Amino acid sequence: MTEGRLLESPLRELMQTIRQEMENNRDCNDRQRIRYLISEGMERLKNLVKCSICKAIDHQSETRPHS
Repeated sequence: MTEGRLLESPLRELMQTIRQEMENNRDCNDRQRIRYLISEGMERLKNLVKCSICKAIDHQSETRPHS
């Protein structure tokens, strides 16, 4: 499994969640709320990337031949 595939499904789920949040807050005019939502989305994306990097490293160490 490649690093891209490790990220594919969770990224799809995150994008769906973000789309739903955008739809739920479509009429929001509160700048503070909008900033919070953007910040929250970016934090989730950052955590997803970190998690996928850790999984990729673990996967690589499992597939390398041991000397």
